[in-house]
Amino acid sequence: MCGLAKAYKGKKQNNWAVQLDQRSGAVLAVNYRRSDIIESIHDGSFFSDNTQLYILLPAAIILFWLWISGMYLFSKALIVRRKHQQKLLSKTPAPEPIPGTLTENAI
Repeated sequence: MCGLAKAYKGKKQNNWAVQLDQRSGAVLAVNYRRSDIIESIHDGSFFSDNTQLYILLPAAIILFWLWISGMYLFSKALIVRRKHQQKLLSKTPAPEPIPGTLTENAI
């Protein structure tokens, strides 16, 4: 035996999954699949068909609008901060040399 068993995963409508060994046909595992329920709650199909249209779509539009407005406010704050720093840098005069130190003219 090589140690690698090929398994077939079968799934029924009642959320039960069966794993079968392809070589011997032996049942490897029988498990209840909870991921299908979690996925149906996540995409809104668990509740009703209209949930996706009347609840999830407006929520997605509102979330997208919040993201756009947040990016606008963030970029506006960056632009204001840069302008303020440039204004401060343009107003400060160049420092005067300290007497007694070497400068280019003294050499």
